[in-house]
Amino acid sequence: MASLLAQARDRERIRVMRAVSVTAVGLFDERGYDHVTVEEVAEATGVSVATLYRRFGTKENLVCWQPDEQTAMAALLSAILAGRSIAGAAMDVAQRLPDDALEAIEDTARTRLRLIAGHASLQATAREKAESFVTAVLEASDAVDQRPLLERETETRCVAAAFDAGTHAWLRGEGSLRGCTLRALGLLRLLPPDPG
Repeated sequence: MASLLAQARDRERIRVMRAVSVTAVGLFDERGYDHVTVEEVAEATGVSVATLYRRFGTKENLVCWQPDEQTAMAALLSAILAGRSIAGAAMDVAQRLPDDALEAIEDTARTRLRLIAGHASLQATAREKAESFVTAVLEASDAVDQRPLLERETETRCVAAAFDAGTHAWLRGEGSLRGCTLRALGLLRLLPPDPG
């Protein structure tokens, strides 16, 4: 029972954080990132400033934080720890992406990318997120993947690039998020195997 209650609290926390992030992104887009304070976001969302900082850490994370990425990351790491290859775990995660019902986040995703492209602090936060992805995957694979670190890191960075490419293709209208991501990950298999 306690586990179900904890899961319900986590779902509610993520729902509220998603709503706060969407509102913040809307304010930043409307009035300019540099012209909106965390206090104004708190006022617009009805969430205290202290809670915003506790949940997001920084103003930049109001733009860069994505709950769906956190869920996908947990599934990816779990699969790797269970012995699945990095690319195989990524394909598993991509297979579970929804094929539809993403219209609600599509506009917000475009706005997030535009905001990130226009602000150095958001670009730095996005780079930090990308590096933390690589670090987490490498740490998870340390115990179960005996390949050299450089080989695992290269595969991890290619997987991260494929997820990004899939997202951008989806936002360009080239198919569903799942289809675009699977297509991008599939390109990793076109690389010739190591002859040695």
